[in-house]
Amino acid sequence: MNKTGMNILRAAALTAVCTLGANAVRAQTADPLDQLYKAAQDAGETSLTIYNPSAASNKMLFDAFKAKYPKISFSAVDLIGPALIARLDAEFASSGPQASIVMNSEPDQLVLANKGYLEAYKPEVAAALPAQYIGKNDMWRDYGLTIGGMYYNTNKVTAADAPKSYAELVTDKWKGKLATGTLRSASGTSQAFTALIRDGVITQDWIKGLAQSGIFISPTVSAAVQAVASGQADVGIDIPIYFFENAKRQGAPIEFVFPKEGVTSIALGVAKFKSAKNQMAANLFFGWMFSAEAQKILAEMGLQGTMPDAPVSPKIPADRKIVFHPIDWKTLEQEYPKQLQIYQAEFKN
Repeated sequence: MNKTGMNILRAAALTAVCTLGANAVRAQTADPLDQLYKAAQDAGETSLTIYNPSAASNKMLFDAFKAKYPKISFSAVDLIGPALIARLDAEFASSGPQASIVMNSEPDQLVLANKGYLEAYKPEVAAALPAQYIGKNDMWRDYGLTIGGMYYNTNKVTAADAPKSYAELVTDKWKGKLATGTLRSASGTSQAFTALIRDGVITQDWIKGLAQSGIFISPTVSAAVQAVASGQADVGIDIPIYFFENAKRQGAPIEFVFPKEGVTSIALGVAKFKSAKNQMAANLFFGWMFSAEAQKILAEMGLQGTMPDAPVSPKIPADRKIVFHPIDWKTLEQEYPKQLQIYQAEFKN
């Protein structure tokens, strides 16, 4: 072969190597969510059913997912707490889960995991998720955090006089003027306080002082908000900011306070049901919850995303760096049961 022929062969070989290399790079950098979407279509998975606490509250998320992945029909069923557990007990005892995904708070996800209803999954998109947001035995991943703080009646308390910290609440100034949701049974407030104790924000003596302050204990957060809004109490001590905003839109004369020690928080997780249909579609939604798009939407909804690069929720003042005190499954298993007994003993009335 002459020199010209050799050069042509070398050029052809180099082109082939470059093409293979480029294809390999493209394969490595392809969007894993796009790959899951294609896999779902290839598998003929055209529908996805989700159990969640409130489709109305999650509408922004669900609408964005449907717009991005239009070939998958989407259905969200409102189920939470005992009703969710009862539904799944019946489904797993018969034909299996009728939904593929469950979105719920950390306490309910732990119950479902311990019942054997969830399937471990590690989405590639969530590879950088901090370990504290990974559920027991990889059975769920926490995608967002609620933002909880104090609130006060603006007709009875000025912004200057409103409490700024948890320490202020157990002083004579607020005796007989406080309200909260129940601490006598499993609740978001009792779980939030347990996280505050774990992190050293409050103590058992603080709990005792609160119990002796003449605090108004209501069965629900809604009832506590009503007590503050009506003037029965001046200050409420635990409310998620999205709940507060809804009450304020309805005319409640209340204002939110970000405590200086940080905010209370309930972690919200997403999980797959064991033996559920439409596994590829389920994997797609699961992973999408940790995408930049979904984490941004969570911020707009008044939640804080859990991914390291998640934007700070615009609900948080721009001049404040807020510390979160989320309840987690280890605290729920190891500390919460005995702490709940303490609440029940202290808050007898």
